[in-house]
Amino acid sequence: MALNFLREYNFIQIDEKEGKAKLSLPVLNFMDEIQRIEKEETSSHKSFKGVVGINEFASLRRSFEKV
Repeated sequence: MALNFLREYNFIQIDEKEGKAKLSLPVLNFMDEIQRIEKEETSSHKSFKGVVGINEFASLRRSFEKV
């Protein structure tokens, strides 16, 4: 069900022959841009303790969903 949603809304492309899925180019570019911005913010705000990266945010979100 999740894969169908991601494919329907063009988040991923599925190779039926290989049985593999990959991020679509716009989503990949979006993720790359997020990482670039995070690196810029981290280097310009080294003393800022509240910076949360995308992986940490996903982990926090999963923790809150369990509550």
